[in-house]
Formats: sequence, C-alpha cells, structure tokens
Amino acid sequence: GLECLNPKGAMYVWTRVPGGYTSEGFSNMFFDQAGVYLTPGTAFGENGAGWLRLSICIDESKLQEAVRRMEKVKF
Repeated sequence: GLECLNPKGAMYVWTRVPGGYTSEGFSNMFFDQAGVYLTPGTAFGENGAGWLRLSICIDESKLQEAVRRMEKVKF
C-alpha cells in the first residue's frame, strides 16, 4: 500500500506517509507491529516531514522478509 519514488542509482527509496500520520508515528507503527524500521524523513531535515526513507542495501532475502512483515501492518 506504499508508493515509492523510483530510485535513480540510490541504495534507498522514499515513500510518502499516508494522510493522518507523521513520519515518526508511521515509522514507529511499523517497528512496533512488524519489527521493521523505516527511517522518518525528518531525520534528514524538516523538508523530510511526511516522508520515509527505506534502505535497500541489504541482502535480498532480508528485504523480502521485511516486505512480508510490512504487508501485515494495517493502516
């Protein structure tokens, strides 16, 4: 249910936080419910509000496991 910007050579993707959530609150929800940490965009400055950054520079099997866990989170 998250739409990500297509990375152009980066090792991460950005996704907008759905309405009604803050970057920090949405990140915390995924950590609490799925054990997956999504970096709040505000960690990179105030212009990151409303965004999350997801690192994709880990082993593919771990990325697949993270996605499986994230799919169970209802928002």
